[in-house]
Amino acid sequence: MDRNWSFINNKAGENPADQKQLHVGLQIKLALLSLVQDYRRLQEIAAGLVELANTSPKLSQFVSDQLDMFVISSQRTPLRMIAKFAMASLNAGNSLPRAADEGRKTISPVFIVAADESQQMQGETLAHALEENGITTHGVDVLNNAKEAKSIAPEKLEIRFPKGTNEDAFLSRLAETVKKFTGEEPNLVGVTNPNDLDPGTYEIWLSKR
Repeated sequence: MDRNWSFINNKAGENPADQKQLHVGLQIKLALLSLVQDYRRLQEIAAGLVELANTSPKLSQFVSDQLDMFVISSQRTPLRMIAKFAMASLNAGNSLPRAADEGRKTISPVFIVAADESQQMQGETLAHALEENGITTHGVDVLNNAKEAKSIAPEKLEIRFPKGTNEDAFLSRLAETVKKFTGEEPNLVGVTNPNDLDPGTYEIWLSKR
């Protein structure tokens, strides 16, 4: 069959060679998601991943399955959150917003971690309170969704931050705002292991009930 005629009879992106190339590109982006520990870079990679996957229902399903594995098994809160956002975009057939503009790149990403769904509303309300005080959060992660990550909620409210950070003023403001809203004095936990906390990020862990 003539090459041009073959192309006409295949919908865009459904040519087997095109599909194979797209699949390889998606696998590379998925691998990068599992390795990169810069949240803004994660946003860019995930946006490109969604854009590619949306070209085909089969590719979209493949990517959704892979992202779901991140949600279930990854110990990294930012990766679990970006995977959830990307899955939601794929399910809706929408594009995923890319990283914040230049003016917001100096703002440290903050995440809220809830023990289970019963704390989801508490986490979202806390996120709203932080936003009103000029502290941007990037979603509420629910631990019991990460079934294989084996992360455990603390006995007392915690703020986890990169040990040795030079953002003492930001940490103090974050802790003060959390205390004001929750009525609890949060434990400040400096983390050195990048496997436990992505560099440059802050995580507020709600205590067990």
